[in-house]
Amino acid sequence: MLGADRVGKTTVTGNTFRLLRGYGLNAMLAHFGAVSHKAHSPTQQFTDFVRGVDTIGTDYLLFDRFVSDTLFYEPYRYQLPPIPVHCAREAESVLIEASERVDVVVIRHPWDESMAQRHRQEISKLWPGCSAYWLDAQLRKRKLEHEMYYEFTERYLRDDTLIPASRIHYVDGDLYGDDYDLSYIDSLELKA
Repeated sequence: MLGADRVGKTTVTGNTFRLLRGYGLNAMLAHFGAVSHKAHSPTQQFTDFVRGVDTIGTDYLLFDRFVSDTLFYEPYRYQLPPIPVHCAREAESVLIEASERVDVVVIRHPWDESMAQRHRQEISKLWPGCSAYWLDAQLRKRKLEHEMYYEFTERYLRDDTLIPASRIHYVDGDLYGDDYDLSYIDSLELKA
């Protein structure tokens, strides 16, 4: 699952996970974050996870975030040097080798007032009592990140990924807080 912060990735993957488990399927859910200071490569968290579950047999493996997010967020947020595309391709290769089918779902959501409101709430929790200046500056920073994320992701999925274009699915709209799950995407053929 791909998408900028606060578009509903965690909600959708969680709802899908519960749906699949309700069907009696062996599903696993993984949420990926920043690169660990102990990692030997920027995509090690993905490769380690896939290699760890490859032997136990799962029907569905759901990723909340994917390798391209690491390529974008690490240099952007943590001022690390750019991560070479081959690192993402290595992680994708491990996943493709372990699974007969790999699909990527991108939630596309433009920056609008609902996005600004979600980020405003998060900023207020992170910095209680922050000034209007601080709040505005953080919102402008997050809006820029949101827009840059989608530009980067579209380019990566068009030019660099090993995932076939037929296995990349786009969902437009606001999925945050809904009961939306991936079974609504017909091209995924997510059946019990």
